[in-house]
Formats: sequence, C-alpha cells, structure tokens
Amino acid sequence: QVTDSGEDQPRVSFSPLASLFAASTLRAWAVFTAIAFFPPLLISRGFDLFSANLMITLMLFAGVAGQIGGGIIADAYGKKEFTIVSLLCSVPFLFLFLQSTGIGSYLALIVFGFFLWSSFAVTVAMSHEILPSRVGMASGLMLGVAIGAGGIGVAINGMIADVYSLTTAIYTIPVLITGAAVLMLFVRYPWNV
Repeated sequence: QVTDSGEDQPRVSFSPLASLFAASTLRAWAVFTAIAFFPPLLISRGFDLFSANLMITLMLFAGVAGQIGGGIIADAYGKKEFTIVSLLCSVPFLFLFLQSTGIGSYLALIVFGFFLWSSFAVTVAMSHEILPSRVGMASGLMLGVAIGAGGIGVAINGMIADVYSLTTAIYTIPVLITGAAVLMLFVRYPWNV
C-alpha cells in the first residue's frame, strides 16, 4: 500500500480489530446491563432509591480505579493477558454479589466493578497498536460503536426481564463477560512471554 507521499505502508489487517471490537461490545453490554438492572435489584433487597444508586456510584468509582490500576498492570504483564484475566476475575465477584447479602455482597459488587471496568482503556490502547495507521478509526470503533452497540444490547435484557424475570436478565451478565474473554483469545495480538 502506497501513500500520497509515495511511502510504503504495511497492509492493514482488520481481523484482529474485529475480534477486539466484538469482545468490547459484549463487555459494554455486560456493563450497561449491570448499570440498568442492579438498582432495581438492590431496591428489591430493601434499599431506597438513593442508597441503591449510591452503591452503583461506588461500583463505577471502583471501575475508574480499575482502569488506572489495570493500565499499570497491563503494561507490566501484557494487555491481552490482563484483559482476559480481569474479565474472568469479575465473574466470581458477580456471583458473590448476587447470591449473598450484607456487607460481603456489597463489597463484592465494588470489586466486580473494579475488574469489569479495568480493561476499557487497555483495549483501546490495543486497538491503536493493532491499527497504528488508523488510530482515529480504531478509537471511534472502540469508544463509540462498541459502547453504543453494547448499550443497545440492554434492550434485549429488558425483553428478557419482561418475559422471564429481572434475575434471569441479570444472569446473562456472566455469559456476556465469559463470551468477551473467549473472543479475546482469538485477537491476534502478541502474548507477553
């Protein structure tokens, strides 16, 4: 491929970005489902609306901390490795939150937020490295389209909640997270070995 200046550029392969985009979409879907459906779950457990939203805010703050910490860890141990591990680590804390009560359950919710959100910035950085000559497009896909598509997916969870139950809709979250982790395995990106 030759640019206007006559310089040769390596051919662009979109396959790794497609896998990364699909994984990021599933993760965004899981994230927005949690944001949408955890408040009514907490209210059903006896929280008032303010307290339920406060818990979600704490989960989101933990996610911000996770992105900062995740970037540092990913730089040291590998972005692909970190993304897969952080996604999978979020699942047991999700189950702990859903299947227990009291302070342990709510601490699990915060740790769940930390792990699930921690790979957001990491995967954007990966997209830049996969397509260094298309950084703008990669950013748009990862920060715009993937997150938007994930948000649209929440409508499917809404239909599941209407037809079955709120609990059923929430229990799709670990399926989405696990699917994202599996898709990450297929991203052609070097392991940090």
